[in-house]
Amino acid sequence: MTPKPLLPASAVALLLAAPTSVFAWSANGHRTVGQIAQDLLQRQAQAGDAQSQAALNAITNILGQGFSLAAIAPCADQIRRFDEETGQVRAAGGQVSCGGLQLTVNPQSEPWHFVNVDITQPDTADAIAAQCGGDACVVNQIKDDVQALQNPNAATSDLQTALMYLVHFVGDEHQPLHCATEFVNGAQDYGGNEKQVRFQGQALNMHALWDHLIQFSDDSNDPNALSQQLESSLPADTSAWTQGDFVVGAAIESLGIAQQTVYPAYYDAATGGGGSSSGAGFNAQAAGADPLGQARGPAVDLPSDYQSQMQPIVMQRLQMAGVRLAALLRQALGGAQAPAAPSAAARVSGERLQRAAVAPRW
Repeated sequence: MTPKPLLPASAVALLLAAPTSVFAWSANGHRTVGQIAQDLLQRQAQAGDAQSQAALNAITNILGQGFSLAAIAPCADQIRRFDEETGQVRAAGGQVSCGGLQLTVNPQSEPWHFVNVDITQPDTADAIAAQCGGDACVVNQIKDDVQALQNPNAATSDLQTALMYLVHFVGDEHQPLHCATEFVNGAQDYGGNEKQVRFQGQALNMHALWDHLIQFSDDSNDPNALSQQLESSLPADTSAWTQGDFVVGAAIESLGIAQQTVYPAYYDAATGGGGSSSGAGFNAQAAGADPLGQARGPAVDLPSDYQSQMQPIVMQRLQMAGVRLAALLRQALGGAQAPAAPSAAARVSGERLQRAAVAPRW
């Protein structure tokens, strides 16, 4: 199957000229989102926008002179219990230095990175809300962090933590598989984590492919170059991206992309292009138990052009995340009206409510 591009042909051509080694939400994908947001705020402030200047001043007060949103963008992954890069389990309460911040390993933050919406559900706000009980989901955590940054009595350390989470989570919710999951014969695939794939000689799961597409190391990636490339191809008017409750809207978009593109591409590869897909109402019983009748099956070989098919989507999601992060920072720190906070407050004396930990899945 060939996904329908989300961008005009001219923009797609420019995006495809971006460095191909940077292709998803790895650490440098997050850094790219942070850099785009910072660049946009600085550009808007230079053009005389008072809210952007106020936001930059507030961020300087929180992080210090010469701050870098790109530097703190990957930090939320560094304080999760499970270290994806080493496979080790970090000790709860352990200290981590990241992006100039001193942070504490917090296993309870695991479910804050995603929202597990069944891909057979409609891509609506109600479907998102149904999976956000107790605020333990990426959508409500973004709103919690905006609210926390508006607290005039918060300690600097709490503001640093809220800012760090906000920068990261906005990136996370634009990754389609952070907002979708599939149930096959009662077993969940945890956003593609249980679907094994092979691509360009590498064996990994589908979620990891979208998180780190092509490689696990960011050593050769350049988020500065990619952010500049993506900023140069932004639409002249991005206001539609920040209308209404765009925090929920971003999750709905990600769910729709997973339903309409990511999962169908997986099933097309698994069946040689002739199989139905979850996004179109996949019937596990009709497909049989092996390999498609279970959440975890034999590895599926993806086509050689998989990256070129998906790259326009990935690049636009990074663009949208950067634009929306800049807008949220203006709202949180520049005096603009923020999206409505979750009905259940998730802060007590500047700290998150203690919630039941969920097994790490991304």
